[in-house]
Amino acid sequence: MLFGFDDKQEFIPQIYRYLNNQELMLTFLTQYNASVDSALKIPLSYAKNTKSLKMIFGNFLHDIMHVSFGKIQNINIKLNAYAFYFQKRKSLIFNTKISKNVDLLRLLRIYLYGICFDAQILFSSYVYDKVSFQNNGKN
Repeated sequence: MLFGFDDKQEFIPQIYRYLNNQELMLTFLTQYNASVDSALKIPLSYAKNTKSLKMIFGNFLHDIMHVSFGKIQNINIKLNAYAFYFQKRKSLIFNTKISKNVDLLRLLRIYLYGICFDAQILFSSYVYDKVSFQNNGKN
């Protein structure tokens, strides 16, 4: 059972097929965030009003990549090559305080090529994350 998407289709486990679209997006994003390091996490608000798993990543990247000029520190040349495929028009990606906490290159690759998890491992990571968070500091 796979849970994720590639450039052509989405992979939804049978157990989640009864969920409406918004619940499905929120379930995926919650479990995804529990399974990745902090530089790849996406706020749960991006699961609302989306129609596909890929759209979650696209909306997040769009918001991160379009910043006001007051926040710009310098131009990131490495990411601009990937951004060309993400955006219809050429525009520069700038390093900002927000983008320093996010691994844009890996998120762009996920958006362009997709990401799939074994649904059971994804759920296990989510449960482990919740249990360890609740028992933080206990031996």
